[in-house]
Amino acid sequence: MMGYGLFFWMPSFLVRSFALTLVQASLAYGGLLLIGALSDALRVRAGVDSLRYAILAGTGFYVLAALLLLFAARHLNDDWER
Repeated sequence: MMGYGLFFWMPSFLVRSFALTLVQASLAYGGLLLIGALSDALRVRAGVDSLRYAILAGTGFYVLAALLLLFAARHLNDDWER
């Protein structure tokens, strides 16, 4: 019962405490849930290091974001000139 209540309480807590929108809080909390689910899935293969590998897999999104930012930065000067 605790997990059920926490699941619905956490996004509203993030909105009130950190002035996030509900979409931002839901995405952040959803990311935590996905890392936890991946950690559970890796438990059979990685054992006690499953959380470490799940967090490491989550950093791949930062690499993707950096690549997309570099791709967009190439066109920034053209956009400022218009």
